[in-house]
Amino acid sequence: MKKLTPVRAIRQYCLDCSGFQPKEARLCPATDCPLFTYRLGKNPARKRCGSGDELMLEKTRVEAANSTNTEVLNESGAV
Repeated sequence: MKKLTPVRAIRQYCLDCSGFQPKEARLCPATDCPLFTYRLGKNPARKRCGSGDELMLEKTRVEAANSTNTEVLNESGAV
């Protein structure tokens, strides 16, 4: 059995509160509940893999590579 972390315990509580319906827990209208931000089983304060800056930099790199490939194709006569 998996260890029940505090965030997982909150998720289980939210599922119990919403009749064990994940969609209802996701759409929970109780925004004043102190557990509301944890209802999806994620800790919003925890830094995720790849911060926003890193993701934006990677997106810029991919776009630059795609535009370079498109320019090469256009110069060779391909449409």
